[in-house]
Amino acid sequence: MVVCFFARRVDTQRKQILKKWYNRFTANNIRVYLEKSLSEALDIKTNFVFESYHDLKSIKPNFFIAFGGDGTLLDSLIYVQDLEIPIVGVNMGKLGYLVLNDPSDPDRVISYLTSGNYAIEKRSVLQIVNGKELSIDPPYALNDFVLYRGEYSATITVEVVLGQERLAIFKADGVIVSTPTGSTAYSLSCGGPILHPQTKTFVITPIAPHNLNLRPVVVPDTETIEVSLINPERAVLSLDTRVYKATTKPYEIKKASFFIYLVRPPESSFISSLREKLFWASDKRF
Repeated sequence: MVVCFFARRVDTQRKQILKKWYNRFTANNIRVYLEKSLSEALDIKTNFVFESYHDLKSIKPNFFIAFGGDGTLLDSLIYVQDLEIPIVGVNMGKLGYLVLNDPSDPDRVISYLTSGNYAIEKRSVLQIVNGKELSIDPPYALNDFVLYRGEYSATITVEVVLGQERLAIFKADGVIVSTPTGSTAYSLSCGGPILHPQTKTFVITPIAPHNLNLRPVVVPDTETIEVSLINPERAVLSLDTRVYKATTKPYEIKKASFFIYLVRPPESSFISSLREKLFWASDKRF
């Protein structure tokens, strides 16, 4: 078995945990590739390192293991993209809604990965059709596309076209186009609905709209969504955790031709995560 280890932040405590995982995996005859900056942070001298999507394409690992919070797992998309490499999340953050494994127990993860006792969830991905022209690389998002006002207090004006028909033009702090995976993130905090990850939908959620009639809209993921900005000199675009300066050119958003594959540990499910992590429908009377 071959795996890749990835982490965005390594402090003293995390360094000890990551070294433990590295030692346990290698002791079980599992080849571990470390992201280059991670190998330097851990002071591990190895020839088995990677830096990019193209490296993973050559390595062809069985699993990509992300150590951190949900943001770290989202950044895994930069490396994995369309390679269909299952991602394992190890929770070294706070909420850990997507990263489901306990950092203190590498042996449990080794056991279920080697035995095949786990589930794979396919998650849809957003693609910005003209992304490369807009210097967005890679032009994908697992959670959401967000156009917002950035540091300024004034609203921005946004136009949203669904298919060939204008959906709305409005003043707001911004707008979110979210996948089902991202429906439990920024969109949820702005009043958007929770979507089951297997639904074939996107949700368009205004951020603090000036028009109180505006509400989040769930749309089929077969539609192309075009988002245009009227005053881009003070607006920002983000794809998951990556931030860019917005432009006047319309952003065309559609479903990517590939999925991201998340590994779900035994006895875990979307519903159990919803109850345990988000305290959904929590009622002390029952």
